[in-house]
Amino acid sequence: MKTQQNRRGFIQSATTAGPLALTAALTLPGLSWSALGQEKAQAYEKEIETPAIEDLMKEHGVLNRALLIYGECEGRLNTQREFDPALLARTAIFVRDFIQGYHEKIEEEHIFTRLEKAGRLTEITTVLRRQHVRGRAVTAQILGLASVAKLKESANRTELAAALGAFVRMYRPHEAREDTGVFPTFKTLLSPREYERLGEKLERTEHERFGKAGLEGFIAPIEECEKALGIYDLAQFTP
Repeated sequence: MKTQQNRRGFIQSATTAGPLALTAALTLPGLSWSALGQEKAQAYEKEIETPAIEDLMKEHGVLNRALLIYGECEGRLNTQREFDPALLARTAIFVRDFIQGYHEKIEEEHIFTRLEKAGRLTEITTVLRRQHVRGRAVTAQILGLASVAKLKESANRTELAAALGAFVRMYRPHEAREDTGVFPTFKTLLSPREYERLGEKLERTEHERFGKAGLEGFIAPIEECEKALGIYDLAQFTP
């Protein structure tokens, strides 16, 4: 129990100190993404190549699970129910480091740029780029508020709930438009060989940045957050 409290306190102080300190906090034994996802990583000893668009859409799937965590935390803030802000901080770090630091960069450099050069969906890509910028600002806001000390103040709880709600509201249509419009249109601009090479490049880049498991190494920690918040059981969402 004492160890858990010490870890939680370290995360809370790191959250207040800023994103870089938070990243350092989450690399401690028992808290790092890689440690929580170690079993996932070992299960992926044989590298599995995934087509580029399928890979990006799978990343959207994990983002959707992060958005469920955001929604749960928003609801608890609005109804004065407690939760461990470290769970929210972990999720926001995944969003910042993987989704915004890697996934969105891939979209901007490879997907949007190719569409814009071809004169396709340029109005949409302009909005998507703008939303990426706003999303990073909101993520920084969330990380700055996701601590026990900050949430003692009612104004901070209100601000955090609003930030979480705004993020979810923007990213639901954002990723839906990409999956159903932007990605399919982009794929029509590439030859089969170009598309294959892009998939190989993205796979290689992902593993260089995030280790052998890549995205898979983040799923176990997301599941841990879902379980801690009581939203892991899929059956509970059945009407």
